[in-house]
Amino acid sequence: MLKNKKMIDWNDEEIVTLIEKEWGDFEQVVHTQVGHLMPQYLKWRRRSRGTIFLTCFILSALFLGSVSENELVLMSSITLFFILFFISLVISGWVLWRWSKVSREFNKVFNPIIFEKALQILGFTGVHMTEESVTQSEIIALLDHSELITERRNRYDVDDMLSADYYGRSLFLAELAVRYVSFSGENRRTKLVFHGFFAVHDLPRSLKGKTFVTTEGDKQGFGNMSWWQWFKAKESPQETLLEWNDFENKLHVATTNEIEARYILTPDFMQELYDWWNSRGGNIRISFLDNRMYLLFPDRNVRIGSSTVSFSEKDLKHYLLTVVRPLWHLQQLMEHAEERLHRL
Repeated sequence: MLKNKKMIDWNDEEIVTLIEKEWGDFEQVVHTQVGHLMPQYLKWRRRSRGTIFLTCFILSALFLGSVSENELVLMSSITLFFILFFISLVISGWVLWRWSKVSREFNKVFNPIIFEKALQILGFTGVHMTEESVTQSEIIALLDHSELITERRNRYDVDDMLSADYYGRSLFLAELAVRYVSFSGENRRTKLVFHGFFAVHDLPRSLKGKTFVTTEGDKQGFGNMSWWQWFKAKESPQETLLEWNDFENKLHVATTNEIEARYILTPDFMQELYDWWNSRGGNIRISFLDNRMYLLFPDRNVRIGSSTVSFSEKDLKHYLLTVVRPLWHLQQLMEHAEERLHRL
């Protein structure tokens, strides 16, 4: 059984039940398909962790040596530890580079198996995508069109991607990290703008307006929100108060078509989004533009550039849970929107 003493999500119990039900001989499938790569993966993972520990140990020893009151001992200690520190940096750099290469090659084979299993568990028809089939520039173009991040950004890390069908229309999901890097050298500054999942779903019909939904405390940085207070043009999104008091001051809605927004955003849709946010935190952002629903779901459990910590049944199920969880919630949201948009 998959056990998790600290349930991160209120719905984890239901999702875990789904995983258990559909698990079958999946552990054996994984070992059959990637077993030949496991020894190298685990060896270099151990070595990378060991070099990080060694570097931290030398830094601690250097600090302790620097507080000595004996000047001769102090100089000798600093010289010795600086030499050791430099050597450890060189070794660590090489080991981490090697681990990164091994991990990247392993994940090219392993992650498609995990992600396609997640699709199968939830009843989606789809495939794992590679960077050769979907380029970073295409994802940036989707992100731009969504208007979900309008603050400054210039660095993107895209990892695993899924392409699936939902009611015969396209669903795309990507693990994504977005940063803004400014200045250079000693003055270099890096701001993490987003880390999690980016989803795009084609809707059953095109919409006349633009509608944005976000969670408590997040009122700018998307849809040019920071400019709304200055430019109240008719075509600009306006913050809209819903009749449902349960979501007041918790979920924020802004739209260019209030009637359309109120029809799409049913109490069921808002309740699902609220429960998702309330159990996880982070600023979930959704936009309805043209014929698409876009979603940004922050999740630090998203392992960009890495995957499972081991190949035991417990760790494989835990890694699968981190993949199934956002897909499960997205499915609930899409179901609510689907029902209403067919009748709009």
